[in-house]
Amino acid sequence: MYRIFVFLFFFSLQSCLFASELIHYPRKEGSLQERLQWASQTASGHRTFWIGYSVERLMGTREEFMSGVSINGNSFKKKPSLQEWLYGIKTDQPESVKVAAQMELERGEKSQTKVWKEVGIFQRFQKGAKSPDKLQILTLTMSNKFDGPLYWLGKVSYEESYQYISGLYSQTSDRVIKEDLMPAIGVHPPQLAFPFLKKVLTSNEPEEVQEAAAIFTGELGTPEALQLLQRVTETNSRESVREAAVIGISEMRTDAALQVVYGIAKSHHDSNLRETAITMLADKPGGEAAKLLEEIAWFDSDEDIRETAIVMLGENEAGVPALLKIMEDHPSAETREMAVHVLAETVAGRKILKEKIKP
Repeated sequence: MYRIFVFLFFFSLQSCLFASELIHYPRKEGSLQERLQWASQTASGHRTFWIGYSVERLMGTREEFMSGVSINGNSFKKKPSLQEWLYGIKTDQPESVKVAAQMELERGEKSQTKVWKEVGIFQRFQKGAKSPDKLQILTLTMSNKFDGPLYWLGKVSYEESYQYISGLYSQTSDRVIKEDLMPAIGVHPPQLAFPFLKKVLTSNEPEEVQEAAAIFTGELGTPEALQLLQRVTETNSRESVREAAVIGISEMRTDAALQVVYGIAKSHHDSNLRETAITMLADKPGGEAAKLLEEIAWFDSDEDIRETAIVMLGENEAGVPALLKIMEDHPSAETREMAVHVLAETVAGRKILKEKIKP
């Protein structure tokens, strides 16, 4: 499965302190190619260096885009954001883990206000190399550590950025770099990103690259993206790519996408895809997802599928009543036993089980 799984994080998930050296592009004007050339020439004395620029993306107020970046165990400690480091603009941060947790719980709400945010595309170069050996993509309200000086080029247009990133893809045969370039493509508007990702998914690109493309196609959230990913689940010859397509569909916050996930979970001919879709349902708010999981747990003819649905019911306290009924009344002894095991892993379930075994 895609090794740099993209996800949306709220901005308290900070990674590290900054690099010790920051060099700004010295002029207000200049094409991206001119800025890149300046950075490469200026950085020629460094063994390792980074070049970064940003594009804007419409996102939820509490959402962040992050790929290629690790989060350490000090995530909730206050650290200056990239925005503060690059521009001197302070970013407000949650005052406590409690506040940050509440923000994350509210992150997926459909009513969330959308705002324009800067997303940085950072590339690491080794001395003398014409192509980067590593990419990191993240919103500037986050923090990050670079293992060399950063040459900052400022904001650039979508068109210039897309031409540059797509050019990097066509110039490299390195599978890892191709994979890393998928989120960089994905932060661009759908009219630019979708045709590129579609070509990756419908051609003979490496498996891991197609997995990443499927996930970032889902991030686009358009009807065309949904249709493409549905087709991938049916026609792509690689199981991991089909599963990535299901994950991509589940990332879309539309009723149409949710119905597709329901359909795959309930009756797809590929049992592995069904299990992936069932797993995705555990993160969906509202009672419809829990109702479908309960239905599958009760009536599906495949024991493994029933067990997966039972495990996912245990991911939410709202599933405890369904698990109790399954534990007591399901005709399959194996299914009843699985319900007991899952209940024992939940706080509410353990409390009820203890009441039941009291003399």
